[in-house]
Amino acid sequence: MQGSKSGRVIGVLVVALWLILGHNAPAGRADTPLPSCGSEDRRGLLYVSPTFSEDRTLFLKTGTWDQTVFLRSTDGGLSWAEVVYPGGTDVTYGVYFSPHYAQNQTLYATYDGPSGRLDRSTDGGRSWMTLTAPRTSAITFPDMAVYDADTLFLSYGRGQPGGYSEQGLFYSTDGGRTWEHRFVGGVAAVALSPNYAQDATILVSPVAYHADGGVFKSTDRGLTWQPSREGLRWGGDGATHQISFSPDYIHNHTVFCASLWGLYKSTDAGGHWASIDEPLDPSHGPSRPVFALSPRYSQDHTLWVYGYPGGKLARSTDGGVTWRWLPAEITPIAASEVCRAGGDCRVILFGQDRNVQNYKSFDGGDTWQCLEEPDAPPPTPEPSSVPEIPEAATWLLLAGGLAGLTGYLWRKKR
Repeated sequence: MQGSKSGRVIGVLVVALWLILGHNAPAGRADTPLPSCGSEDRRGLLYVSPTFSEDRTLFLKTGTWDQTVFLRSTDGGLSWAEVVYPGGTDVTYGVYFSPHYAQNQTLYATYDGPSGRLDRSTDGGRSWMTLTAPRTSAITFPDMAVYDADTLFLSYGRGQPGGYSEQGLFYSTDGGRTWEHRFVGGVAAVALSPNYAQDATILVSPVAYHADGGVFKSTDRGLTWQPSREGLRWGGDGATHQISFSPDYIHNHTVFCASLWGLYKSTDAGGHWASIDEPLDPSHGPSRPVFALSPRYSQDHTLWVYGYPGGKLARSTDGGVTWRWLPAEITPIAASEVCRAGGDCRVILFGQDRNVQNYKSFDGGDTWQCLEEPDAPPPTPEPSSVPEIPEAATWLLLAGGLAGLTGYLWRKKR
């Protein structure tokens, strides 16, 4: 009789542990539908000012296949006004702000295709000046990193092999009027250190036809380069398509990058990289993740990642060590800070769903609201249907308790 009672007690404990383990699997998230937002003309590609906390500026590229409309908001998306679309019939590939946009109102627009067009505005998009891009052929998939109103790096890559010598990284110190070729060969992404004025550090991702080059690093404004790819998966299809420095890079030397094969992190300025793609489930093949860093990363260690093809958004609050699934299928676009009168400052996360509808979140992605809705305080969080994974100390306590109870029952049985 005593033996059967002991078995029942142990069985209950085992089932409890199994339930804890099972319910903590990342796949156990509960999907929540996103709110239904405004009219169709508010769907499109969203660009967030790097000084959003000061100027509350957003740009939106929307319209139809034969007519592009360019909108600007200076109140965080509550209202919009049409501004001049610089591209004409060309397809905009990206909009890039000066990091001091609130002061100099400077931004650039790049275009995909052989036209080699590049446009610059110094009045917040009210008017544009067309510049001459470095090359007029073999131009595809541009990327840009802007240091100030006049200093910028422009990259081209991922075209056909015959155009590699005309691709690469180009450098301008006069706002794009003249250029120097600083890296020869296709380049898929470029990023500048937040401390670029002092450390002159640039990271690029070389790319060729069916050949991912990983990451290269320069500490002299692109005059010389060294491989920075130890720990990365590189050399095959795909490319490192996103590189982001930690806002506090000068102190923590932390950089993140994403490629076809996952998300990586370096804490020694790109000397070594470690895979942190746990939430992307690499067993399903290439994921091509998109990620965003918190503007308070040095304090909250928060980042978000959306991984294809699963269509899942995850958040980490410990720099990528552990992850938590979030309830909406949404791609993170950017994260900034927004402050109210009286000094109440919060992180705002911008995201976009598969229908190019844009949203914002004030609670790290747990809940979302339409971009055009007034900023609402985050609701009181309800108990999660997907509990956090217990810390190691919790597991030790459970295991110790189970072992102790088993020993006690065994001795009592004897």
